[in-house]
Amino acid sequence: LPYHAGDIATIIPTNPTSVVTRFISCLPQSIQDIVDDSMEITAEIDSSTQFKSSFVPWPKRSTLRGILTYCADICSLPEREDLRALRFYCNPNHPVGNDQRKKLISLSETADAALYGDYIIREKRNWADILFDFDSIKYESENEGKGSSYVPLTIDHLLMILAPIM
Repeated sequence: LPYHAGDIATIIPTNPTSVVTRFISCLPQSIQDIVDDSMEITAEIDSSTQFKSSFVPWPKRSTLRGILTYCADICSLPEREDLRALRFYCNPNHPVGNDQRKKLISLSETADAALYGDYIIREKRNWADILFDFDSIKYESENEGKGSSYVPLTIDHLLMILAPIM
């Protein structure tokens, strides 16, 4: 391309296809089934957490695969608060679901900074690695953990947790 003084180049970051594919494979089947369906993203994120915002870093209309490829920072290292938020999605009906929930809580505690440092920072575990390791998040069963603090992972919840690519 010809370059003229004062021209501006824009570099648009993307996640590698292999990472996006692995990330999708670690999601519940109900989400995998609609990953390429067009969806509309609302302007307000209504959350039961302390964070509530009308700012949404995602396009108004997209597929989940598109968001994971071009918008969400799934190659980053999850923060402690991200791991703490993920604990709600560990299905207690999975053989090790309760253990995985406890491990996510331990990883998110500041008292266990060395554990977080060893598991996330030193090993450079990204979002796909975390979802792979904590497979009770993917697990879907008939009895969805009624009477517990379990919440099935949905696209809305996933988009509330993931950060945008900077």
